[in-house]
Amino acid sequence: LVDDASEVNALQCLEDHLQDMRDGNYTNLPMVDFPILTNEANFLLNKRIGIVYGAPGLGKSLFVGKFCDDLQLSGHTVARLQLEDEMEQHLLRSLAQQSLRADLASPAFHKANPDESKVLYEQFRPTLEKIAPSVTAGEDDDWDADKILTWVESQLKQGKELVVVDPVSVVMDKNIWIVSHRLMWGMKKILAKYPHGRVVLVSHPNSEGDISGGQAYKRFSHGMLMLNRLKAPKEMEIIN
Repeated sequence: LVDDASEVNALQCLEDHLQDMRDGNYTNLPMVDFPILTNEANFLLNKRIGIVYGAPGLGKSLFVGKFCDDLQLSGHTVARLQLEDEMEQHLLRSLAQQSLRADLASPAFHKANPDESKVLYEQFRPTLEKIAPSVTAGEDDDWDADKILTWVESQLKQGKELVVVDPVSVVMDKNIWIVSHRLMWGMKKILAKYPHGRVVLVSHPNSEGDISGGQAYKRFSHGMLMLNRLKAPKEMEIIN
């Protein structure tokens, strides 16, 4: 047996990993408006789970929707599961962001300017037709951890490069600590099967101001982006 045995290479996993990188099997999707998250944080590197976390009203969904739409429009494949608000609300936000017209998100604008509203919609309709297939609105359904994991796997199986669940904190129950662990480890097992993809989860704070779901998201994610509102305006210069 000793004569026939092959030598065990303790570094084989590292050598395979290095070769995967040489072959281009690890790619970081570009976040056009956020160069630091792209170039420094590698926030959308494949086989990784990222967390976006912040208090209600900070614009988490606007932030996530923007970089998802930009990726979808640039030829990447995206699937985002929106568990708050109806489909039309998310597409309305996309219309406002892609047209660079924040007032398009206001019902008052459309009532006061019906003709301009129609013109702008027709102008950006081709853009929205490309974005719409990437969005699933599931507020009316009962979502739990198993259903979310099944949906994520189905999207990665179809070849989607980025899958987003917003907010994952919708699966709140008395066993939230167990549920969050199941979600995180379930996501990692799925990404091991479909290493071309990456997952971003959006979460809210709990009653104590910490991320909903306890420590699982902090401990087991590969990157965590916390959105905060400054108490006073502050000017920043970003050098790319």
